Amino acid sequence: MRKERPKIFLYGSYKDNTGPANVNRYLIQHSKNNILYEKASNKLVKRIERLLYFLYSDVIVFSGLGKYKYWLQYAKMLGKKTIYLMHGCVNYEAHIKKF
Repeated sequence: MRKERPKIFLYGSYKDNTGPANVNRYLIQHSKNNILYEKASNKLVKRIERLLYFLYSDVIVFSGLGKYKYWLQYAKMLGKKTIYLMHGCVNYEAHIKKF
């Protein structure tokens, strides 16, 4: 019997022209429709869509900078597995560049 793939929700911007958004867009394009992500642009619809994806998903990937505090707590409360994609670290980059 074949094991079903986990349902993954990518919570992060993919429409902007920033490093994290570019990475997210690439992940979405190459996921073969295996990743859920917010498609709505209306704020209210977007929140409803996000809420449904939080309930439906097995894993929630937080990507890029954002106001994740409450959504991360909500995911933990639901017992969801969470991942945070860190696209860079200013302190580390400053250290290796000797700033």
